[in-house]
Amino acid sequence: MTNWKYISEVLNVYFLLIPQWFLTILQTCTKVKISVQLIRLQYRTRQYGIRKVTNSRVRRPTMSSPMVAHYALQGKLQK
Repeated sequence: MTNWKYISEVLNVYFLLIPQWFLTILQTCTKVKISVQLIRLQYRTRQYGIRKVTNSRVRRPTMSSPMVAHYALQGKLQK
């Protein structure tokens, strides 16, 4: 019956070690994904210009700059 105790201790050690590896792998994956998205965004902005990219993502009627300043001062402009 001492074998079970030893096995459980070994398993506990493994379970303590595994999450760190798993987390590092996840972190690297997310970093790669984010960098890929940034590269795609830069490529799009180079291709089409920044305005078209922002318009495709955010559907908002374009305002003149005085109106933007007016709404920003009132705090009504949503970012």
